[in-house]
Amino acid sequence: MNQRDYQRYDPLIRIRKTQEQLCAQKLAETLMKIQNIQKEIENTEQLQKDHITQVQTMQKKSQKVKEISDSFEYIVFLGKQKELLEKKKSELENIANMQRKELEQIMIEEKMLQKLRENREKVFRNWVQKEIQKSTDDLSGTRFLMKIKKAL
Repeated sequence: MNQRDYQRYDPLIRIRKTQEQLCAQKLAETLMKIQNIQKEIENTEQLQKDHITQVQTMQKKSQKVKEISDSFEYIVFLGKQKELLEKKKSELENIANMQRKELEQIMIEEKMLQKLRENREKVFRNWVQKEIQKSTDDLSGTRFLMKIKKAL
């Protein structure tokens, strides 16, 4: 039995850990992007509400129709902007879900490799114990024979 047999898994485990760290970092970046887009959506909604109240105030004061029309166009623009942001957020959420699944898969593979390494190490340690026991038994037998020969 090769004494370094179980250590063959160490480079693979290190690779998986590095992959796990990189994948977790990508996921964290994606989640930050989602958070930022959510803030943009909330800001856009607030701007939309503010302009709606501004248009209502302008209508009550009977101000210029051009200004009211421009404000309505801006509100429509903000609505489209919000839809685009929500679409982008949805796409990023799908990407985050895929990254999460990839991270879970890498973690499962890493645990599997660690378990294989532990099992191989146990087998090796058992083999070493048996070899030590054999050597001890041989040595004891040899000493016993030497004592018998001296006695005769």
